[in-house]
Amino acid sequence: MAAIPYDIRRSDRARRVRIQVSADGVEVVVPRRMPLREVEPFVAEKGPWVKRTLRRLQEAQAQRTPARLEDGGEVPFMGCSLALGVVVEPGRVRSHAARRGDRLTVKVPDASYEAVRSALEGWYRRRAREEVEPRLDDAAARAGRVVPTLRGRLLADVVARALTG
Repeated sequence: MAAIPYDIRRSDRARRVRIQVSADGVEVVVPRRMPLREVEPFVAEKGPWVKRTLRRLQEAQAQRTPARLEDGGEVPFMGCSLALGVVVEPGRVRSHAARRGDRLTVKVPDASYEAVRSALEGWYRRRAREEVEPRLDDAAARAGRVVPTLRGRLLADVVARALTG
């Protein structure tokens, strides 16, 4: 079995070793006091799962078409596509995004990819709080569980999935 490349990150908060697999690669998070010699055998033991997960991520990435963040493009939202309108207003200080039916209009100071992406990220974050958080809370209540609020990394993951299709 071929060795899996991974990064190691020590954490003061970690209580046990864990493997995080993402499109960026594999990261092994270890407690501060854990001997590094124990990491390689742990990763080797979990190797089949890591390889399977990496393969699934790569397959999903290959099937996904990234959103065109330009006027006339489309962006995903709640299982459907929204037509994207980009309005450039050079004097604008703050970006603005608003949905009207099946169209999402973004007003930005310039038509750069980053300006449009930033405006959309803010819009997706607000929608995630309004649309996804109540659904999560309802599902958790039915299951008798408590889920974290959509903040930080969890919210960033929701937004990233939306922006990458």
